[in-house]
Amino acid sequence: MLHNVIDMTKLLQQLKQEGYAVNSKTLARISPYLTEHLQRFGECVIDMEQEIEPISFELPIADSA
Repeated sequence: MLHNVIDMTKLLQQLKQEGYAVNSKTLARISPYLTEHLQRFGECVIDMEQEIEPISFELPIADSA
């Protein structure tokens, strides 16, 4: 789920940079917790050689309102 949060944060920042309004009402309607399209015995590949990019915990997204 953390990976989903990171991906969603990046996409929301991109939308904001493109001029779309991203506010607290919008953020209240989305969730990183998936409940559809799950693979019950899904494919989980762990690549121990993959470089992990740093996570920024200070990513302002929402405009006030």
